[in-house]
This record gives sequence, C-alpha cells and structure tokens, in this order.
Amino acid sequence: MTNKQMIAVLYQKLPSLVGQKMGILIRDLAENAEPHAAPPMERKLAKWEITEDEEHLRLYFNLCQFVAIPILEWANDFFPRE
Repeated sequence: MTNKQMIAVLYQKLPSLVGQKMGILIRDLAENAEPHAAPPMERKLAKWEITEDEEHLRLYFNLCQFVAIPILEWANDFFPRE
C-alpha cells in the first residue's frame, strides 16, 4: 500500500477513534537504552493529523502532547491488509 492509499484509509477510520482510549507503549531503540521498557500508558485520543510532508501521523493526547509515527510503518501493523 502506498502512502497516498494509506492516508485515504486513515481519513476514513481515524475520526471515529477520537475520544477513544489508546494504549501507548514507547520503546527506546537506542543502543544505550534502558533494558526495561516503560510501562504502557492509556490516554484518550484528543485529535490526529497528518504532517505536511505526509510521512507521519500525529496522535494527540491533548493539545500539546503527541506521538508522531511513520505512516507506512504504523499502518501496516495497525490495519490488516485486504
């Protein structure tokens, strides 16, 4: 699936997820990362947006805090392939 196709899917599916709880597990992939991952967090999805370069999806916990995820990497894990 191309980025453009995945963005179209995101625009269809993500609006219904606003206000829903999302589980967030942050993994530090650096060579000197702590051996244990931080515990998972639960936050409501406040809003979402696609970055101007259309490479990342931003999932906002509130108006100031967000996680930016590469679209193709995330989408291939999140949405099953049809």
